[in-house]
Amino acid sequence: MLKNSVSFAFKRFSARVLIISLFFLTPFVSVGGKPLLRLDINNIAIYAAGRKFSPADLFPALLLIFSAIFLFIYITRVFGRVWCGWFCPQTILLESLLKSKSKNRTVKLFVNITGAFVVSAAMVFGIILYIIPLSELIMLLSEGKLHNVWYIVFITAFINTLMIGRLFCKTVCPYSMLQSIMFDKNTLRIGVYPDRADRCIKCNACVKACPTGIDIRDGLSYKCVSCASCVDVCKQSMGSRGEKKIIGYFFGETKFRPLSVDKAGLLAAALTFILGAFAFMAKTG
Repeated sequence: MLKNSVSFAFKRFSARVLIISLFFLTPFVSVGGKPLLRLDINNIAIYAAGRKFSPADLFPALLLIFSAIFLFIYITRVFGRVWCGWFCPQTILLESLLKSKSKNRTVKLFVNITGAFVVSAAMVFGIILYIIPLSELIMLLSEGKLHNVWYIVFITAFINTLMIGRLFCKTVCPYSMLQSIMFDKNTLRIGVYPDRADRCIKCNACVKACPTGIDIRDGLSYKCVSCASCVDVCKQSMGSRGEKKIIGYFFGETKFRPLSVDKAGLLAAALTFILGAFAFMAKTG
């Protein structure tokens, strides 16, 4: 009963809080006196898991890169665009904004601009912490010596947050374009349950709730970010009539098909091997 009562919106909010917390706390975590994760531009090195990687450490760096690539492919192959709707920085950025419900255009504009400014500034500040220690960053800010590139990054983030938003997801996001070649017949997706399609009452609540403005009833679209906003409103709309929701998550094109063991399993095995090799080298290095 409790499981069914928790909306996907609340689950996404919980995931967002966790990710934001990790994002801002990680720069302050050290392993053996060294940063858990930091990019040292001055010495052209990267700190990962408490170990320093310089250009001479090419093989471990490649292992780490390939691990990230395999992990991304594996997540997409099995879970589709769950990354987009739940963990993507663009989604977290946009869903962290203050949203004004005021009918006054001036108030609404002020709230939107203020929200975009605060969220963009916080994001850029967090990114800088992965490159410049907090004490050094405070000194640079107080002396007005922070590099101009960071102001450009902030302006870009601000414009993206305030004016571009989901348009990026629908048009130029490379991940959304690549999903079509990484999906297979068993990939997790959002859609209309085939055996409940005839129960649709055409309230269009799913279309109104969709952040990218698609109609999930028309079938899978590369614009879908798998945020499940349509699932929540469908459940609410159909539930008020004593009916089950007609939209939901499921594996495969029809009903619930098992995961593709041959593809997903091999990717998982490769990822496990690479991560294991990286962990071993980090421990013995």
